[in-house]
Amino acid sequence: MSSAVPEPDKGQHTIDGLTPDQVAMERSAQKVSDVLLNLEHSIAAAKKALKVVQKDGVDTTPS
Repeated sequence: MSSAVPEPDKGQHTIDGLTPDQVAMERSAQKVSDVLLNLEHSIAAAKKALKVVQKDGVDTTPS
């Protein structure tokens, strides 16, 4: 996934006034956010699948 935020040289600021360190932090935070959102979707899908399995009468208790 690419970001629209440019990568300036050290000591410079981007058009919106962020330092390179701030840009890096924003990119890192976005990657973490993407991973967490993916986990939320995966958990929701697993819960939905579990309901289907339980409805079909399959034993879902751990052995």
